[in-house]
Amino acid sequence: MWRVQSSRLAHEIRCDAERQRIEMHWRSLVNQRVRIRKAGVVVDFKAKETTWTESCHKFRPGQIGAMARAGGFRLDQQWIDAEWGFAENLLVAV
Repeated sequence: MWRVQSSRLAHEIRCDAERQRIEMHWRSLVNQRVRIRKAGVVVDFKAKETTWTESCHKFRPGQIGAMARAGGFRLDQQWIDAEWGFAENLLVAV
């Protein structure tokens, strides 16, 4: 389980339209030391420092086939949700 002390961290969402992605960051609100005991890791964060935790890329349906081909795949099927615009894509290695 992950616990976040909201008094020390803020969730920040950034939109990068040029790269077609949304980025999720945690911003440290104070200077702090974080210990991850099970991993034996200690990390120091400065106030206002961010940690990039996730990227969510947004592509137009027509871009998927070209990206697949560039990676050695063929776009075999594509299903797009009419309400939300999300797509599931079936790629086949060529």
